Amino acid sequence: MYELLFVEEDAADLAGAELLAYLDDRLPRLLVSARKLHQSGCQVSLTLTGFQFELHPDETTDPDAELARLVPRCDILGEINDVPIRTIREVGETLNELFDRVWYERKLVYLDEPAPGHPTSVEVIAGMLKAMREVEERYGRDNLIVPDAFSWGMINGKFSALRWVSGFEWDFLKTRPAFPFPSSLSSGRLCVQLGIHAATTRP
Repeated sequence: MYELLFVEEDAADLAGAELLAYLDDRLPRLLVSARKLHQSGCQVSLTLTGFQFELHPDETTDPDAELARLVPRCDILGEINDVPIRTIREVGETLNELFDRVWYERKLVYLDEPAPGHPTSVEVIAGMLKAMREVEERYGRDNLIVPDAFSWGMINGKFSALRWVSGFEWDFLKTRPAFPFPSSLSSGRLCVQLGIHAATTRP
């Protein structure tokens, strides 16, 4: 995969009239290149910062040679990024998965360590357990296990970084409203009372 940027690095600080003039010149040329790449058989798609294209050389063709052939043929000007930025869909899907994983692990903590002085209705707990089952069905229960503190830190770090890219402040890790477990009941007893099977211990 290769990427052509909407705004090249040396123009990243432009603003106002200078930026508009730059875009007036660059974007039409990028559109011409994208169209010619598509006509040449390349798959073209958007990234967060430009558009990426994938070469389809045959087994006897070197990818670098194929790229060199396409550059003049498709009027490609400027820098070519050989490590494309992720697509909007990739970022969104990964952010949603990390959201679910952080939320799910926090619910396991609530079930393991009930918060004293915060009674929660049976209906709310039932809704939480139902949502946990949906997350388990989505990713597989075994895949949700967090084996150690390092892995938990990595998950939260990735979540924070993608949140930051999406416009939030650093360390913004809020998920859905908490469902603290009622201190008067054990998690096992409440699950039996509701007739619901749920994970009640942390991995």
